[in-house]
Amino acid sequence: EFNWNNEVEGLLDSEDELQLPENQKPKKTRAAKPAQTPNVNIRRHRKKSKKQLEVLNSYFNMDEEWTLDLVEKLSTDLNLEKDQVYKWNWDKRKRLRKKQEKQQKASALRNK
Repeated sequence: EFNWNNEVEGLLDSEDELQLPENQKPKKTRAAKPAQTPNVNIRRHRKKSKKQLEVLNSYFNMDEEWTLDLVEKLSTDLNLEKDQVYKWNWDKRKRLRKKQEKQQKASALRNK
């Protein structure tokens, strides 16, 4: 991948060398190059609309385990990424399991 910053710095350095005699060259005072960040897609979190949540919840109430075909269909219908739909289902199941475990512990304590 081509880095324009490095190219510009190189051109500036070579221009400095061409214009000034050796004894008048400026000392390099530029700060060290900042660490380059990897090329990462940063996705901002967007809240799902009420309509999207209604549809997701209705499908979840019909069946908690979703197939890849259903995830793809929902992502297309709701204008969401497949990953977002899958993650929503994953998180919903996880919250449900946690809630059930908490209820089981509470009922076990009451029965003692």
